[in-house]
Amino acid sequence: MNRLIYFVVFVIVALLIVGGVHYYIWARLIRDPGFSIPVRRALTLALLVLVATLPLSFIAVRLLPLGIARVVTVPPYLWMGFFLLLFFLLLFGDTLRLLAWLGARIAGQGEWWSAHRLTLARALAAFAAFGALIFGVVAIVTGLSEPVVRRVEVRLPRLPASLDGFRIVQLSDLHLGPTLGGGWLRRALDLTREQNPDLVAITGDFSDASVAQLGPEVQTLAELEPPHGVFFVTGNHEFYGDWPSWRAELQRLGVEILENRHVVVERDGARLVVAGVHDPEVRRMLPGGVSDVAAALEGTDPELPVILLAHQARTISQPAAARAGLILSGHNHGGQIWPWTYFVRLQQPIIDGLHRFGDTWVYASQGTGFWGPPMRLFTRNEVTLIVLRADSAETAMNHSRPAGFARAPHLFIEDGGMVRDPYPD
Repeated sequence: MNRLIYFVVFVIVALLIVGGVHYYIWARLIRDPGFSIPVRRALTLALLVLVATLPLSFIAVRLLPLGIARVVTVPPYLWMGFFLLLFFLLLFGDTLRLLAWLGARIAGQGEWWSAHRLTLARALAAFAAFGALIFGVVAIVTGLSEPVVRRVEVRLPRLPASLDGFRIVQLSDLHLGPTLGGGWLRRALDLTREQNPDLVAITGDFSDASVAQLGPEVQTLAELEPPHGVFFVTGNHEFYGDWPSWRAELQRLGVEILENRHVVVERDGARLVVAGVHDPEVRRMLPGGVSDVAAALEGTDPELPVILLAHQARTISQPAAARAGLILSGHNHGGQIWPWTYFVRLQQPIIDGLHRFGDTWVYASQGTGFWGPPMRLFTRNEVTLIVLRADSAETAMNHSRPAGFARAPHLFIEDGGMVRDPYPD
């Protein structure tokens, strides 16, 4: 029942927000420029059709065969990205227009402003429409580009010397389903294998379709056999579908699922704790569900280094998370389409990259895939290579800084889209 109430409230709030944004777009792009009545009616009808396709696209994914759903969801998903760009460009243009109006009033040019109101409205509409088209095309090309490989080195306290150089590949937010499928997963897995990982971590939001729809396309996951295993934690999207079925399928493919628990990885006599927690949304979606770092670390040796897999970086707010030397997260997609990034910051402590909270490093992946619009603006799809380094006296001194967070310097050294290894083995 709680899940149904949550879903209904979410739908109502989403419709109100989407409706309000579309009214604003209609007012600035269709009403204000003073089109003829036939043109305005035609444009209004087209906009209403686009608005209607948004909720219908979510229904199509659940009711239609995946192949058909992938075709019919293209227009609404593209519109989802374009209307976001339109909204931000119109908001930016309106801000400039307001400042110009205030300047004209102060300068005593109010009459000139009134006389040119229609011209200014048309200029704003043209600016937003052409700007959204240009940015949208760039975003589509970027969004559909192959993921880049990003290498991040993290020095951990208590990491034994024999684990120095331990390689973890993180995949996150693949969102396989109506937009991305088996081909995208194969490319991501090929990039993963090229990094020669000791361990692979999948930090949630793996699929937006059912096992029945997508199961045949994810069988290649079984071919991923790093020496110390493939580990998985849930994202919020796991709970929007049939998580029990996906749990069983992932386990069948050889993936170990960390649901508020841990395993101990051993190499050359040295041990490393790999723990994982549910996404916080579990409490709304599953009876008795909880995201519990303390439970995940229960019984661990306090002298062992800990890697914690958690879909959302805000897991750092759980007191027990301070026990982890490194938290690997995703969820944000780096904001996916700029400037949405700034709104994501209102809900998450970090958006992307490596940051430190006290003695704990937190890495937020921009995501290996994307959700909704096949678009990325000033973000990239990524496969992340985390290389663990044994701590030293120099870096131990840096860890003594007060709590809070600081972005790690010299995170990435990029070379033509790929990230060059600054410390080759």
